[in-house]
Amino acid sequence: MAPALRPLQVQSLHGAIVPAKGSSAAAKVMHFLTVPWKLMFAIVPPPGMCGGFPCFFGALFMIGVQVCRVCTPLHSQLHPSAGHPT
Repeated sequence: MAPALRPLQVQSLHGAIVPAKGSSAAAKVMHFLTVPWKLMFAIVPPPGMCGGFPCFFGALFMIGVQVCRVCTPLHSQLHPSAGHPT
């Protein structure tokens, strides 16, 4: 069998080679749900660049974008029911 098609194997603490287990359903769901977050933060510069300032401000900006993305629809749904004037 070609090396790329062979199942992954993991070496245990005692030296025995055992086949790797697949991911759980919960891990697959969480990966699917967090892909947009991971892709968005992939464009943040690395911390070693320019003393970390671009990384800090890039991450701060991305967190702000995500908060606005979640809070704006939530506010528009809760706003009429809260009894606040527009």
